[in-house]
Amino acid sequence: MAPRVEFFDDAVTAIRPLIYLPEKELVRYGRVAGFPDSPACPQGLVSRRAYIKVLLGQFGRDQKQIRANIWRAARRVMGF
Repeated sequence: MAPRVEFFDDAVTAIRPLIYLPEKELVRYGRVAGFPDSPACPQGLVSRRAYIKVLLGQFGRDQKQIRANIWRAARRVMGF
């Protein structure tokens, strides 16, 4: 899902500014802010997102550069 998505013939716009933060920072902030743990998504372990997370984890030290390259390519494709 893109950082900004239009729904219902542009009647509703979803903006996700936290998309650029690493997952570990979001989890840490949630704990510090006292947000309750939410139940896991039933598809969470078999989703495309989970697959990509595992794949990126296999790259070790090069992971940051690979993530940056993926973001740059996605931004170009999405027109951001």
